[in-house]
Amino acid sequence: MLKIIVVGIAGVALGASAMSYINFTNNQSTEEKYVYLQRDVKQLTTEISELKSEIKQQASASSNQKRAIAPTTAKKSTINSNKYQSGLTSDKTRLTMLEQRKLKVKEKARKKHLGTSMATN
Repeated sequence: MLKIIVVGIAGVALGASAMSYINFTNNQSTEEKYVYLQRDVKQLTTEISELKSEIKQQASASSNQKRAIAPTTAKKSTINSNKYQSGLTSDKTRLTMLEQRKLKVKEKARKKHLGTSMATN
C-alpha cells in the first residue's frame, strides 16, 4: 500500500513538473513573439510617421502650387468648371467646355429667335 502511495505521489510530482515545463516553454515563446511584435510595431510607426511627413510635404507643395497658379487661371477662365470636369483629363475638359459654350450660344440664339418671332406676330 505504501508503494502505491509513493508511486502516486511521484506520478503527481512528475505530472506537475511536466506541466510547469510546458507552461515555461509557452511563456518563453510568448515573450519571443512579444519582442518580435514590439519590433514590428516600432518599424510600422516609423514608416507611418515618414509617410505622414511625405503627405504633409506634398500637400504643402500642392497648395503652394495652387496659390501660384490660381491668379493666372482665374483671369483666363470664363466658365466655371463643375465636379464632372475636374475628374477629366485636359483634352476631355476642353471638349466639354467647348460643348458647353456651343450649348450656351444655341440657347441664346433660340431665345433671340423666339423674341424676334414673338415681336413679328
